[in-house]
Amino acid sequence: AANTLDDYEEGTFTPAWSGGYGSAPSYGDQLGTYTKIGRLVQVQIRINVSSGSRGGAALTLANLPFTSRSANPSGGGFTVYQNNFHSTADFYPRVDQNSTTMKFYEENGTIVNANELDADSYEIEMVMIYESA
Repeated sequence: AANTLDDYEEGTFTPAWSGGYGSAPSYGDQLGTYTKIGRLVQVQIRINVSSGSRGGAALTLANLPFTSRSANPSGGGFTVYQNNFHSTADFYPRVDQNSTTMKFYEENGTIVNANELDADSYEIEMVMIYESA
């Protein structure tokens, strides 16, 4: 009984930018898949943005499939591929606490704002693991 798997789930979701833009971006792709085992959630995301008005606020991705735990850190990941996204520094995605959103951070811990992106059109693929509430 100690080795039983009693909470396993797979599915899809639609990731979307919820912060950082002056006007809503136009998407080519908005793909998200997840696997949840117990409280551990693994997501794979691909977003292709064809246009949008970038603003100066934190670039925030919304619609993660489960609310993250409230403890810090709640989860993070790495970028698998990016084109025209953010080439001035290494960056990484990090899940916000007690939410269904995530932000990008540079190596020094500062948040990436939408106006720091390299272009209005870009694509990014990432993998993240986080703990659900």
